[in-house]
Amino acid sequence: MVPKWNHFLAAMPSITLKNIPQQLFDRLKTLAKIRHRSLNSEIIFTLEKAVGLAEEDPQMLRQQARSFRDGILRRRQVRPDEVEKAINEGRG
Repeated sequence: MVPKWNHFLAAMPSITLKNIPQQLFDRLKTLAKIRHRSLNSEIIFTLEKAVGLAEEDPQMLRQQARSFRDGILRRRQVRPDEVEKAINEGRG
């Protein structure tokens, strides 16, 4: 059955984790806070990376970093909206 709040989309599968070691739980919670994600989103991201679904292209990341750095060096000042955009793109 599809929940009422999700009447136009198919329900996504859910899992429940039990007996999570406290150290692991604390680390996930800390990472979620640092990355401005919910705990659920952090767990999904971590699982995707662990099984290879969230692979990052190192070449693309280097190019993005170089472009951003070059823009900073040219202007010597970064606008707040550019910083916000870079932060949000990094949260993938």
